[in-house]
Amino acid sequence: MRATVIKICLVFIFLAAIGLLAGAVSEYYFSSFSGSFNEITGGTIHGSNANDNENFLAIPLGFNFSYNGNTYSEVSIQTNGFIAMGNSVITSNVAISSVSGTNNIIAALNRDIKARDTGSLMSLTSGTAPNRVFTVQWMHYRRVPTTAANDDFSFQIQLLESSNKIRFIYGIFSTVTVSTAATIQVGLRGDSSADFNNRTTTTDWSATASGTANSSTCTLSQVVYPATNLTFEWTPPTVTEIPLHAANPNPADNATGIATNAVLGWSNGGGTLTGYKVYLGTNNPPTNIVNGYVQTATSYNPGGLLSNTHYYWQIVPFNGVGDAVNCPVWNFTTVLPPPVISGTVSWQYNQLPV
Repeated sequence: MRATVIKICLVFIFLAAIGLLAGAVSEYYFSSFSGSFNEITGGTIHGSNANDNENFLAIPLGFNFSYNGNTYSEVSIQTNGFIAMGNSVITSNVAISSVSGTNNIIAALNRDIKARDTGSLMSLTSGTAPNRVFTVQWMHYRRVPTTAANDDFSFQIQLLESSNKIRFIYGIFSTVTVSTAATIQVGLRGDSSADFNNRTTTTDWSATASGTANSSTCTLSQVVYPATNLTFEWTPPTVTEIPLHAANPNPADNATGIATNAVLGWSNGGGTLTGYKVYLGTNNPPTNIVNGYVQTATSYNPGGLLSNTHYYWQIVPFNGVGDAVNCPVWNFTTVLPPPVISGTVSWQYNQLPV
């Protein structure tokens, strides 16, 4: 019995270690300072001044951005004060704490808000590589309740290339005259609502505390609101370890009868990574078809395979520290070619088919 308990404990310890290696937004470092809110112009306008509970999907960043151990080239914007990494998002007034909400989101001022008559929602990529900045800007927004109709506030979410830092920059908050709808979710959410890094205050946005629950909020009222140019910044943890090897190969290892138009797929096995090196061949180790092609996606289309052929393939995740080790070489065999019908058919001259 004791041996069984020890084994179970070891399993939980191992799983916990894997979870730590996979990273978490709770490990991001937070800082607050007075920056500079500079209104962006000339970017992409999303929706109109009638925006209310709108989603804008798969907006290109113009560069790769690492968040919570994964690399993204696009985000989705939700008008209720937050963005989601990747190509999808669902509406939420409590995006960090909602059990059924979108994962891997960044919330600067999340609750039910909408554009004023003079409002706009814009995104813009500015600067030059490797120091570009992707900005999403809410300009002249308000809380939805009619008692908050006098609200007029503006803010930005910025994603910084290379450093992978996240910034919230708050502009002018004027005529905030009521405490209606006062609770605002501010912060980061990772792979679930249990992984969060948020802020809380009831008195001073310049002196927020770390949230103790995923539902922690900051108060927005006639006397409590962000000062102009207040900036919140999240810095990702320093990468000190190589990523783990990839997992869940598709086709499965040793699979047979695989279609010649198959696309190779896999999942992140854990850890912070920059991308993947793809190897494919009829030799082992595989190199003679694809030899270390670098990409960020978790799928690769070889563009057509030969029938009745045994293939080997390997995915090597990597980051600034180095390549993953002990990466398995998977293999599969493609489907047999269709049968070829051959022979001679003859008819008598007076028995030709019609």
